[in-house]
Amino acid sequence: MVSKEIIFGLILVFAVSIGQAQDRKVIPPPDMTQKTHTFLSSELRVDSVFIRNLNGILFDEEGACWMNCDNKWRNFHLDFEKIDSLNYSIQMMFWNIPAKESIGFYKYNEYFYWLEGDIPPNIILAVKSKKRFSYKEHPPFLIIDPPFWFLMYNSQTGDIEVKEKGCY
Repeated sequence: MVSKEIIFGLILVFAVSIGQAQDRKVIPPPDMTQKTHTFLSSELRVDSVFIRNLNGILFDEEGACWMNCDNKWRNFHLDFEKIDSLNYSIQMMFWNIPAKESIGFYKYNEYFYWLEGDIPPNIILAVKSKKRFSYKEHPPFLIIDPPFWFLMYNSQTGDIEVKEKGCY
């Protein structure tokens, strides 16, 4: 007896579902237009020892895996985190859009380096003028896995050491 009631209930649910499916409502497709964002950011004058040591890691034969990315990618995002008074952890990613929330940037060899987080005081020497940047956001369905590095920086010696890197 219970099985007849369950079967009758399922038939009723399917009939209602089919009836709703036959309704001629048009479901609009999601808005997939890419929005353009514009922002101002300060150009920074950065310590040459830091630039030389960072580029020594990025452009060596082992670290240059990011060069296989799309040639439109020109942005390195550097996020600093203070560990103690001398040592800083840097999470760095190679990306195709600028870092809107960064403190500022410097340009070197046609690449932009965006600095954010708890930046050591000896890295930024001066702040230059502000520049305007525009970029289009990614479609929501696009999944991007950029190359990344975890670095350790000693502010007293200027040494940068690779802790981990992920290049795909």
